Amino acid sequence: MPVRDILLKDRLRGLKTYCVGGLPFKDVNQAIQFVIERPWIVPFWPELPMRGRTESVLYRVERSARNEWKGYDQEEATGLFAFKDYVLKSKKKPPVIKCQTLGPASYLDYRQAFKQNETKLLEQAAEITLKNIRYQKNFFKSIETPVLVVIDEPALDKWWDWNSTTKDIVSDLLQSLIREAMKEDIYVGLHTCGCQSPRFLKFDL
Repeated sequence: MPVRDILLKDRLRGLKTYCVGGLPFKDVNQAIQFVIERPWIVPFWPELPMRGRTESVLYRVERSARNEWKGYDQEEATGLFAFKDYVLKSKKKPPVIKCQTLGPASYLDYRQAFKQNETKLLEQAAEITLKNIRYQKNFFKSIETPVLVVIDEPALDKWWDWNSTTKDIVSDLLQSLIREAMKEDIYVGLHTCGCQSPRFLKFDL
């Protein structure tokens, strides 16, 4: 059944919150236990940046920008592979699996390539974000459970410093990105730790 036919809030009934993604563990088994022992949080695959640089979301996304990229390696997404293994062995499907990736504005910002009034670079970065979203959906395909991919956009805390043209470019791009993912039966969320404009709650999806 297409995800658009079931509201996300109905799939999440009984769950109270979700984690952004990263957990402060080096041991992947500890991280998986953290997730499964808390039935009130949305089930998710844990990122483990304490294991090293290759486990950072920026490293994964930068690598995914290469033409020859085929997907995540186990050493850069240990929690992803371990969580899938756990779910397959447990034979108990979660109502949804929460995933995460870096948004286009933040990808450029971290690489010190973000420029106001710039459309082309943001569009290229959005394609990279969509690549990561699609990969994670396909990765969990065998579990036959829908995924919720949260786009992490910490760069949006600079929203109030951007000019109106840049705000329109970023807002329109994120709206288009989310629409595209939803067409492919993917639930999508948007996260930032900073101040966020009400505009993002009014996307025409």
